[in-house]
Amino acid sequence: MARPKHPQETRQRLLAAADEVFYAHGIRNSSVDEVAQRAGLTKRTLYYHFPSKDNLAAAYVQQRSDLTLARLIGAASSVAGPFAAKVAALFDAVERSATQAGWNGCPFIRTAGEFVDEPRHEAVRHASQHKKNLEAWFQAELVKDGYAGHQRLARQLMVLVDGAVAQLLLHRDPAYSQAAKQAAAALLGSARRPAAASR
Repeated sequence: MARPKHPQETRQRLLAAADEVFYAHGIRNSSVDEVAQRAGLTKRTLYYHFPSKDNLAAAYVQQRSDLTLARLIGAASSVAGPFAAKVAALFDAVERSATQAGWNGCPFIRTAGEFVDEPRHEAVRHASQHKKNLEAWFQAELVKDGYAGHQRLARQLMVLVDGAVAQLLLHRDPAYSQAAKQAAAALLGSARRPAAASR
């Protein structure tokens, strides 16, 4: 088989098509034929870059993770001030995404749901790692801002983020993201910081 002239560009083209198809219709509900057709390439070319649909699905989730983390952390980090202000900006970013046309909820939780009978599937591992990476960012920022109990607080913030996304998907009502943002502010406001506690 002849090697593609621009293999990296072809791979990205296939991943972009997979992102559209898998996110819109689900991984298991979609075929590699649909992805290849959306990319304007042959199925043979797809299999050259991705040996199996499972491999393509894992790459799709990994790329989604990279882009989503960059978007959320970028929105939070663009805000000057304390960690609580960054968290508020992150919830605003979640709400902006959820109000866009074509938004179908969290792709990582959806992936875990699709492969609930295959918890060790590579796509599920990438989805789980995505959540761990966001939680790790929360922890690092909490430590930087002097919060005690940073592990517990980071987990509570993750529950609020995913809870907001679930409610937004169910009800399509941005009031739920605002409620989660307010709950996060209250949580952080009541958390003890050593510097503040010693005053």
